[in-house]
Amino acid sequence: MGMASKQAQDVAEVVTLLEQHGLGVRYEPQKREPWKPDILVDALPELPGFRVDVKRVKERIDIWTALWRVGHVADPSLEDTVPLLVFKRDKSRWYACLPLEDLLGILEGALNGVSWDSCQDAITRAELRAYEMGRADGYKEASRGLK
Repeated sequence: MGMASKQAQDVAEVVTLLEQHGLGVRYEPQKREPWKPDILVDALPELPGFRVDVKRVKERIDIWTALWRVGHVADPSLEDTVPLLVFKRDKSRWYACLPLEDLLGILEGALNGVSWDSCQDAITRAELRAYEMGRADGYKEASRGLK
């Protein structure tokens, strides 16, 4: 089996997993372009949208290159989506990697029954306060005021 067909099979497997968990997924295998994410997951009131890159590796993954690729947004319409790297080593289960700030926002919303949109608004307010404070560590201090 060629590399492209293995990649397509892996992406299809991840699409199936996402759909089985009730997520709306957009995937066009015939239109795969290197600068676009493998999968787009639609936003829900409780969750952000995700742009997903799928990787299978033999033993090691160049995590920084893979994160840069999924984090790099060539399409401005995807700027509000969360970058999500889904990867698997041969004969292992799937793993996911996303920015910690996004994970914390999702978890906070899930724990408090708050929608993702309001979490994003709170993060934006914290960033504004950090900017107004004019300090690099201001984001941490400003985000403490969210509670």
